[in-house]
Amino acid sequence: MKNLFFLYLTVYFYLAFLRSATGHGRLWEPPARSTLFRRGYSTTPNYNDNQLFCGGYAVQWMLSGGKCGICGDPYNQKQPRDHEAGGKYASGIITRHYTEGQQIDVDVEITANHKGWFEFRICPNNDVKKAATQTCFDKYLLKFANNATRYHISSAVGVHHVKLYLPPGLTCTQCILQWRYHTGNSWGVDPSGRGCLGCGPQEEFYGCSDIAVEGKSKINLSTTKATTKPTTTTKATTTTSTTTTTTPSTTSSTITTTASTSTTVETTTNPTTTTTTKPSATTTQKTTTPTTTTTQKPKQTTKSTPRFSSTTGSSNGSGNRLVSNGGSAKKKCGPTDVWKKTPGMRQWCVTNCRMGYCPASHCVCV
Repeated sequence: MKNLFFLYLTVYFYLAFLRSATGHGRLWEPPARSTLFRRGYSTTPNYNDNQLFCGGYAVQWMLSGGKCGICGDPYNQKQPRDHEAGGKYASGIITRHYTEGQQIDVDVEITANHKGWFEFRICPNNDVKKAATQTCFDKYLLKFANNATRYHISSAVGVHHVKLYLPPGLTCTQCILQWRYHTGNSWGVDPSGRGCLGCGPQEEFYGCSDIAVEGKSKINLSTTKATTKPTTTTKATTTTSTTTTTTPSTTSSTITTTASTSTTVETTTNPTTTTTTKPSATTTQKTTTPTTTTTQKPKQTTKSTPRFSSTTGSSNGSGNRLVSNGGSAKKKCGPTDVWKKTPGMRQWCVTNCRMGYCPASHCVCV
Protein backbone atom coordinates (compact mmCIF):
# COMPACT_ATOMS: atom_id res chain seq x y z
CA MET A 1 0.00 0.00 0.00
CA LYS A 2 2.86 2.36 0.83
CA ASN A 3 4.54 1.69 -2.51
CA LEU A 4 1.25 2.29 -4.31
CA PHE A 5 0.91 5.66 -2.59
CA PHE A 6 4.37 6.78 -3.69
CA LEU A 7 3.67 5.56 -7.23
CA TYR A 8 0.48 7.61 -7.31
CA LEU A 9 2.30 10.66 -5.97
CA THR A 10 5.05 10.32 -8.59
CA VAL A 11 2.56 10.03 -11.44
CA TYR A 12 0.63 13.02 -10.12
CA PHE A 13 3.67 15.30 -10.04
CA TYR A 14 4.78 14.03 -13.45
CA LEU A 15 1.42 14.89 -15.00
CA ALA A 16 1.46 18.26 -13.28
CA PHE A 17 4.89 18.93 -14.77
CA LEU A 18 3.74 17.95 -18.25
CA ARG A 19 0.74 20.21 -17.95
CA SER A 20 2.88 23.19 -16.98
CA ALA A 21 5.60 22.54 -19.54
CA THR A 22 3.47 22.68 -22.66
CA GLY A 23 1.91 26.12 -22.45
CA HIS A 24 3.24 29.16 -24.28
CA GLY A 25 2.09 32.76 -24.37
CA ARG A 26 3.45 36.29 -24.07
CA LEU A 27 2.25 39.89 -23.89
CA TRP A 28 3.39 41.34 -27.22
CA GLU A 29 1.87 44.85 -27.45
CA PRO A 30 2.65 46.79 -25.42
CA PRO A 31 5.73 44.60 -25.00
CA ALA A 32 6.24 42.82 -21.69
CA ARG A 33 9.42 43.39 -19.70
CA SER A 34 11.00 40.09 -20.73
CA THR A 35 9.91 40.50 -24.38
CA LEU A 36 11.52 43.91 -24.97
CA PHE A 37 14.59 42.33 -26.59
CA ARG A 38 12.36 40.86 -29.32
CA ARG A 39 10.99 44.35 -30.09
CA GLY A 40 14.33 46.07 -30.70
CA TYR A 41 15.23 47.19 -27.18
CA SER A 42 18.72 46.62 -25.75
CA THR A 43 17.60 44.66 -22.71
CA THR A 44 18.53 41.36 -21.10
CA PRO A 45 16.97 38.63 -23.27
CA ASN A 46 14.69 36.02 -21.76
CA TYR A 47 14.26 33.26 -24.30
CA ASN A 48 11.59 31.70 -22.09
CA ASP A 49 9.46 34.85 -22.06
CA ASN A 50 6.47 32.80 -23.21
CA GLN A 51 6.63 30.56 -20.12
CA LEU A 52 6.04 32.97 -17.24
CA PHE A 53 3.65 30.53 -15.56
CA CYS A 54 4.31 31.06 -11.84
CA GLY A 55 6.82 28.22 -11.77
CA GLY A 56 4.30 25.75 -13.16
CA TYR A 57 1.05 24.22 -11.95
CA ALA A 58 2.61 22.26 -9.07
CA VAL A 59 4.60 25.24 -7.75
CA GLN A 60 1.69 27.66 -7.95
CA TRP A 61 -1.10 25.47 -6.59
CA MET A 62 0.67 22.90 -4.41
CA LEU A 63 3.55 24.90 -2.93
CA SER A 64 2.25 28.49 -3.06
CA GLY A 65 -1.46 28.05 -2.46
CA GLY A 66 -2.41 29.49 -5.85
CA LYS A 67 -0.26 32.62 -5.47
CA CYS A 68 2.03 33.97 -8.17
CA GLY A 69 4.45 36.84 -8.68
CA ILE A 70 2.77 39.86 -10.27
CA CYS A 71 4.62 39.28 -13.56
CA GLY A 72 4.63 35.46 -13.66
CA ASP A 73 7.61 34.61 -11.46
CA PRO A 74 7.19 31.83 -8.86
CA TYR A 75 5.69 33.33 -5.71
CA ASN A 76 8.38 31.67 -3.59
CA GLN A 77 11.25 33.07 -5.69
CA LYS A 78 13.80 35.09 -3.74
CA GLN A 79 13.10 38.82 -4.00
CA PRO A 80 13.57 40.89 -5.99
CA ARG A 81 11.90 38.50 -8.40
CA ASP A 82 13.32 38.41 -11.94
CA HIS A 83 10.52 40.42 -13.58
CA GLU A 84 9.80 42.84 -10.74
CA ALA A 85 11.53 46.09 -9.69
CA GLY A 86 15.20 45.35 -9.07
CA GLY A 87 15.05 42.09 -11.05
CA LYS A 88 17.19 41.38 -14.09
CA TYR A 89 14.35 41.83 -16.61
CA ALA A 90 12.79 44.95 -15.02
CA SER A 91 14.60 47.64 -17.02
CA GLY A 92 12.22 50.48 -16.15
CA ILE A 93 11.72 51.37 -19.83
CA ILE A 94 8.38 53.08 -20.51
CA THR A 95 7.26 51.36 -23.70
CA ARG A 96 4.09 53.30 -24.58
CA HIS A 97 2.36 56.60 -23.74
CA TYR A 98 -1.44 56.75 -23.57
CA THR A 99 -4.17 59.16 -22.46
CA GLU A 100 -6.56 58.68 -19.55
CA GLY A 101 -9.75 56.89 -20.61
CA GLN A 102 -8.27 55.98 -24.01
CA GLN A 103 -9.18 52.79 -25.86
CA ILE A 104 -5.89 50.99 -26.48
CA ASP A 105 -4.85 48.08 -28.71
CA VAL A 106 -3.27 45.08 -26.98
CA ASP A 107 -1.74 41.99 -28.62
CA VAL A 108 -1.12 38.65 -26.94
CA GLU A 109 0.81 35.91 -28.74
CA ILE A 110 -0.39 32.38 -27.94
CA THR A 111 1.86 29.66 -29.35
CA ALA A 112 0.29 26.70 -27.53
CA ASN A 113 -3.43 27.14 -26.93
CA HIS A 114 -4.90 25.93 -23.67
CA LYS A 115 -8.33 27.57 -23.96
CA GLY A 116 -9.35 29.72 -20.99
CA TRP A 117 -9.52 33.51 -20.72
CA PHE A 118 -7.52 36.76 -20.44
CA GLU A 119 -7.81 39.49 -17.84
CA PHE A 120 -5.93 42.81 -17.72
CA ARG A 121 -5.22 45.04 -14.74
CA ILE A 122 -3.25 48.24 -14.26
CA CYS A 123 -1.33 49.64 -11.29
CA PRO A 124 -0.28 53.32 -11.03
CA ASN A 125 3.15 52.69 -9.50
CA ASN A 126 5.00 55.92 -10.44
CA ASP A 127 8.41 54.57 -9.46
CA VAL A 128 10.28 52.06 -11.62
CA LYS A 129 12.47 51.15 -8.63
CA LYS A 130 9.52 50.31 -6.38
CA ALA A 131 7.91 46.86 -6.44
CA ALA A 132 4.17 46.89 -7.10
CA THR A 133 1.66 44.70 -5.26
CA GLN A 134 -1.22 42.57 -6.48
CA THR A 135 -3.50 44.64 -4.24
CA CYS A 136 -2.72 47.68 -6.42
CA PHE A 137 -3.58 45.76 -9.61
CA ASP A 138 -6.84 44.43 -8.17
CA LYS A 139 -8.13 48.00 -7.77
CA TYR A 140 -8.13 48.51 -11.56
CA LEU A 141 -9.58 45.57 -13.49
CA LEU A 142 -9.79 46.81 -17.10
CA LYS A 143 -12.78 46.44 -19.41
CA PHE A 144 -12.78 45.29 -23.02
CA ALA A 145 -14.61 47.05 -25.85
CA ASN A 146 -17.79 45.08 -25.09
CA ASN A 147 -17.67 46.18 -21.42
CA ALA A 148 -16.68 42.68 -20.25
CA THR A 149 -13.67 42.07 -18.00
CA ARG A 150 -12.76 38.65 -19.41
CA TYR A 151 -11.86 37.65 -22.96
CA HIS A 152 -12.49 33.95 -23.67
CA ILE A 153 -10.06 32.85 -26.37
CA SER A 154 -10.71 30.53 -29.29
CA SER A 155 -8.81 27.28 -29.84
CA ALA A 156 -6.50 28.79 -32.47
CA VAL A 157 -2.87 29.77 -31.93
CA GLY A 158 -1.55 33.13 -33.07
CA VAL A 159 -1.74 36.75 -32.00
CA HIS A 160 -4.97 37.68 -30.26
CA HIS A 161 -5.81 41.36 -30.74
CA VAL A 162 -8.03 42.98 -28.12
CA LYS A 163 -9.18 46.51 -27.30
CA LEU A 164 -9.13 47.80 -23.72
CA TYR A 165 -10.33 50.96 -22.00
CA LEU A 166 -8.01 52.75 -19.60
CA PRO A 167 -9.79 54.09 -16.48
CA PRO A 168 -11.01 57.71 -16.74
CA GLY A 169 -9.09 60.01 -14.42
CA LEU A 170 -6.16 57.60 -13.95
CA THR A 171 -2.80 59.16 -14.84
CA CYS A 172 0.73 58.04 -14.04
CA THR A 173 4.35 58.57 -14.97
CA GLN A 174 4.76 54.80 -14.66
CA CYS A 175 1.88 52.36 -14.72
CA ILE A 176 2.26 48.61 -14.96
CA LEU A 177 -0.13 46.82 -17.32
CA GLN A 178 -0.64 43.23 -16.10
CA TRP A 179 -1.82 40.43 -18.40
CA ARG A 180 -3.25 37.27 -16.82
CA TYR A 181 -4.01 34.15 -18.86
CA HIS A 182 -6.06 31.58 -16.92
CA THR A 183 -6.03 28.41 -19.01
CA GLY A 184 -8.96 26.01 -19.22
CA ASN A 185 -7.68 22.71 -20.60
CA SER A 186 -7.45 20.66 -17.38
CA TRP A 187 -10.15 18.72 -15.58
CA GLY A 188 -11.13 19.90 -12.12
CA VAL A 189 -14.02 20.36 -9.71
CA ASP A 190 -16.12 23.53 -9.42
CA PRO A 191 -17.38 24.91 -6.05
CA SER A 192 -20.54 22.80 -6.30
CA GLY A 193 -18.51 19.60 -6.61
CA ARG A 194 -19.18 19.11 -10.31
CA GLY A 195 -16.26 17.80 -12.35
CA CYS A 196 -15.62 19.60 -15.65
CA LEU A 197 -12.95 20.75 -18.09
CA GLY A 198 -11.52 24.09 -16.98
CA CYS A 199 -12.91 23.87 -13.45
CA GLY A 200 -10.78 24.22 -10.35
CA PRO A 201 -7.10 25.27 -10.30
CA GLN A 202 -5.59 25.79 -13.75
CA GLU A 203 -2.19 26.74 -15.16
CA GLU A 204 -1.73 30.52 -15.42
CA PHE A 205 0.54 32.88 -17.39
CA TYR A 206 1.38 36.51 -16.63
CA GLY A 207 3.14 39.46 -18.24
CA CYS A 208 3.94 43.06 -17.23
CA SER A 209 4.52 46.11 -19.42
CA ASP A 210 5.62 49.55 -18.21
CA ILE A 211 3.54 52.37 -19.70
CA ALA A 212 2.64 56.01 -18.95
CA VAL A 213 -0.83 57.56 -18.94
CA GLU A 214 -1.16 61.32 -19.39
CA GLY A 215 -4.09 63.59 -18.62
CA LYS A 216 -6.36 64.89 -21.38
CA SER A 217 -5.71 68.54 -20.47
CA LYS A 218 -1.97 68.09 -21.00
CA ILE A 219 -2.48 66.47 -24.39
CA ASN A 220 -4.97 69.14 -25.53
CA LEU A 221 -2.63 71.95 -24.45
CA SER A 222 0.28 70.65 -26.48
CA THR A 223 -1.96 70.11 -29.48
CA THR A 224 -3.37 73.65 -29.31
CA LYS A 225 0.10 75.15 -29.26
CA ALA A 226 1.04 73.10 -32.28
CA THR A 227 -1.80 74.67 -34.30
CA THR A 228 0.01 78.01 -34.40
CA LYS A 229 2.55 76.46 -36.74
CA PRO A 230 1.98 75.64 -40.43
CA THR A 231 2.52 71.96 -39.70
CA THR A 232 -0.84 71.61 -37.95
CA THR A 233 -3.09 74.22 -39.60
CA THR A 234 -6.53 72.91 -40.54
CA LYS A 235 -7.43 75.65 -43.05
CA ALA A 236 -7.54 74.79 -46.75
CA THR A 237 -4.90 76.67 -48.79
CA THR A 238 -4.20 77.06 -52.47
CA THR A 239 -0.50 76.25 -52.07
CA THR A 240 1.46 73.46 -50.43
CA SER A 241 4.02 74.41 -47.77
CA THR A 242 7.01 72.25 -46.94
CA THR A 243 5.38 70.91 -43.81
CA THR A 244 1.69 70.82 -44.72
CA THR A 245 0.06 68.74 -47.45
CA THR A 246 -3.34 69.84 -48.74
CA THR A 247 -5.74 68.35 -51.23
CA PRO A 248 -7.94 71.10 -52.77
CA SER A 249 -11.54 70.03 -53.34
CA THR A 250 -14.94 71.61 -53.66
CA THR A 251 -16.23 69.47 -50.82
CA SER A 252 -13.35 68.55 -48.53
CA SER A 253 -9.64 68.82 -47.87
CA THR A 254 -7.46 66.27 -46.18
CA ILE A 255 -4.77 67.59 -43.87
CA THR A 256 -1.66 65.54 -43.09
CA THR A 257 0.53 66.77 -40.25
CA THR A 258 4.09 65.99 -39.31
CA ALA A 259 3.90 66.98 -35.68
CA SER A 260 6.21 64.85 -33.58
CA THR A 261 4.10 65.05 -30.45
CA SER A 262 2.27 61.93 -29.28
CA THR A 263 -1.08 61.79 -31.08
CA THR A 264 -4.23 60.47 -29.40
CA VAL A 265 -7.95 60.47 -30.06
CA GLU A 266 -8.32 63.79 -28.28
CA THR A 267 -6.45 65.67 -31.04
CA THR A 268 -9.63 65.94 -33.10
CA THR A 269 -12.31 66.38 -30.42
CA ASN A 270 -12.36 70.17 -30.70
CA PRO A 271 -11.65 71.09 -34.34
CA THR A 272 -13.35 74.48 -34.00
CA THR A 273 -11.10 75.50 -31.12
CA THR A 274 -7.86 74.54 -32.85
CA THR A 275 -8.69 76.33 -36.09
CA THR A 276 -9.72 79.63 -34.48
CA THR A 277 -7.32 80.00 -31.52
CA LYS A 278 -5.05 82.48 -33.31
CA PRO A 279 -6.07 82.95 -36.95
CA SER A 280 -3.18 85.31 -37.64
CA ALA A 281 -0.65 82.66 -36.62
CA THR A 282 -1.83 79.77 -38.73
CA THR A 283 -0.62 80.90 -42.16
CA THR A 284 0.00 84.04 -44.19
CA GLN A 285 -0.84 82.49 -47.52
CA LYS A 286 -3.96 83.36 -49.49
CA THR A 287 -6.96 81.10 -49.08
CA THR A 288 -9.73 80.15 -51.46
CA THR A 289 -13.44 80.70 -50.98
CA PRO A 290 -14.41 79.00 -47.68
CA THR A 291 -15.49 75.44 -48.26
CA THR A 292 -16.75 72.68 -46.04
CA THR A 293 -13.74 70.83 -44.65
CA THR A 294 -13.30 67.52 -42.96
CA THR A 295 -10.23 66.25 -41.21
CA GLN A 296 -9.01 62.71 -40.93
CA LYS A 297 -8.66 61.33 -37.42
CA PRO A 298 -4.92 60.83 -36.74
CA LYS A 299 -4.01 57.27 -36.12
CA GLN A 300 -2.38 56.30 -32.83
CA THR A 301 1.40 56.39 -32.99
CA THR A 302 2.06 53.20 -31.07
CA LYS A 303 3.94 50.45 -32.84
CA SER A 304 2.22 47.43 -34.30
CA THR A 305 3.48 44.33 -35.95
CA PRO A 306 2.45 43.28 -39.49
CA ARG A 307 -0.45 40.86 -39.37
CA PHE A 308 -3.60 39.77 -41.13
CA SER A 309 -7.04 38.89 -39.87
CA SER A 310 -8.05 35.27 -39.47
CA THR A 311 -11.60 33.96 -39.48
CA THR A 312 -10.69 31.38 -36.85
CA GLY A 313 -10.47 33.99 -34.08
CA SER A 314 -13.00 34.71 -31.37
CA SER A 315 -14.56 38.14 -31.16
CA ASN A 316 -17.38 37.66 -28.62
CA GLY A 317 -18.95 40.82 -30.04
CA SER A 318 -16.21 42.93 -28.50
CA GLY A 319 -14.30 43.98 -31.61
CA ASN A 320 -11.45 41.67 -30.60
CA ARG A 321 -10.02 39.29 -33.18
CA LEU A 322 -7.23 36.81 -33.85
CA VAL A 323 -4.46 37.99 -36.16
CA SER A 324 -1.33 36.24 -37.35
CA ASN A 325 1.90 37.00 -39.18
CA GLY A 326 2.18 35.66 -42.72
CA GLY A 327 3.82 32.35 -43.57
CA SER A 328 4.63 30.22 -46.62
CA ALA A 329 2.77 27.10 -47.64
CA LYS A 330 5.31 26.00 -50.30
CA LYS A 331 8.69 26.64 -48.67
CA LYS A 332 10.52 24.30 -46.36
CA CYS A 333 10.15 25.61 -42.81
CA GLY A 334 11.89 24.86 -39.54
CA PRO A 335 12.76 26.45 -36.17
CA THR A 336 15.17 29.36 -35.74
CA ASP A 337 18.47 28.83 -33.92
CA VAL A 338 16.87 29.79 -30.61
CA TRP A 339 14.23 27.05 -30.89
CA LYS A 340 16.18 24.29 -32.70
CA LYS A 341 16.79 22.30 -29.54
CA THR A 342 13.18 22.51 -28.37
CA PRO A 343 11.44 19.14 -28.92
CA GLY A 344 8.59 19.30 -31.41
CA MET A 345 9.39 22.78 -32.75
CA ARG A 346 10.30 21.57 -36.28
CA GLN A 347 6.89 19.96 -36.74
CA TRP A 348 5.26 22.98 -35.08
CA CYS A 349 6.82 25.29 -37.68
CA VAL A 350 5.91 22.96 -40.56
CA THR A 351 2.28 22.77 -39.44
CA ASN A 352 1.73 26.42 -38.53
CA CYS A 353 3.65 27.98 -41.44
CA ARG A 354 1.57 25.90 -43.84
CA MET A 355 -1.58 27.40 -42.22
CA GLY A 356 -0.29 30.97 -42.54
CA TYR A 357 1.10 31.58 -39.04
CA CYS A 358 4.90 31.68 -39.30
CA PRO A 359 6.47 34.07 -36.71
CA ALA A 360 10.04 35.04 -37.58
CA SER A 361 10.96 34.76 -33.91
CA HIS A 362 10.21 31.03 -34.00
CA CYS A 363 10.47 29.76 -37.59
CA VAL A 364 12.40 30.30 -40.80
CA CYS A 365 11.33 29.22 -44.29
CA VAL A 366 13.72 28.69 -47.24
